[in-house]
Amino acid sequence: MRRPAPLLVLAATLGWVGRAVAEDVSVRLELDAPEGCPSAAEFQHEVETRLDRGRIAGSTDLARTYRVKVTQGDPGTVATLDFTDQDGTRASREVTGASCSEAVSAIALVTALAIEARVAKDEAPAPAPLREAPKLPAAPKPPRHSAPPPRAARALPDFVFGFGASVGVDQGFAPKLAPAVAAVGEVLHHSHAARISLRFSDTGPARVDSGIAEFSLYAARLSACPVRLEPGASLALVPCAGAEVGLVRAAGKAGERIVEPKSADEPWLAGHVLARLELLPDPGLAFGLEGALGFPFTRHEFVLEKPEVVVHEVPAVTWSASVGMVARFR
Repeated sequence: MRRPAPLLVLAATLGWVGRAVAEDVSVRLELDAPEGCPSAAEFQHEVETRLDRGRIAGSTDLARTYRVKVTQGDPGTVATLDFTDQDGTRASREVTGASCSEAVSAIALVTALAIEARVAKDEAPAPAPLREAPKLPAAPKPPRHSAPPPRAARALPDFVFGFGASVGVDQGFAPKLAPAVAAVGEVLHHSHAARISLRFSDTGPARVDSGIAEFSLYAARLSACPVRLEPGASLALVPCAGAEVGLVRAAGKAGERIVEPKSADEPWLAGHVLARLELLPDPGLAFGLEGALGFPFTRHEFVLEKPEVVVHEVPAVTWSASVGMVARFR
């Protein structure tokens, strides 16, 4: 009656091998997402940060595949996970997010939970001889059509920084249309953005009723953009509001009626609302068309002396338009 001893040794050995293999379970991740969404590498990173066991397979390794497809629509972005469940049947999970980044982050957590559940199943001890192995309780399935709580997602802040330039025209601070150039910096976080634009506008010598004058504007425009509307994968409409602070310089030019030309510097402070239409051919590049309405808080009046003639009075509403390009970095 000593024969069962080798069987027990064999069963123990198989159980040890099973645990060793389970601790090194290989999985392969596939992501099908529109342009503007997180890349496959970013999705893989989010899954790996949530895994305690299992590893991402190499290109030649045998591995279980977890496929994620992301679609954008109304009212939000839907991410669907397809994989083989613990019992060998096909399974799928689906979450909906307000943005593509939120949906991908949520489905990354769901993917990690599914992998962990599969590893736990593989780590279950092999059945002992002449004894039925206890069944492990099934891992709870995430709810469908709902994103996990933000605290459980543990997603890192997705900040994007942009730098660029624009050209356009300004109307209102001077008696004629003024060409303008600007340097632009911005910070984006999902659908929110903040932007600063350092602007310079100059009319050049402008003929007025009684002579010639030149107007220049040096200003910093600060804008907050609380929402981002995306009618298409490569198109976005961004409404913003903010304030503009700077300096207006008006200088008379010597002429037939201006013998002693003078100049004046006046502070410039105005509120503004604007809308920017962005074309996004690449996640790291944006071309924009922008239109803005300004509301000066102080409406200066510029006068030429001897004879005294009002050259220009700043109106209650000004406007500007520009086109530009911004390069964006994570």
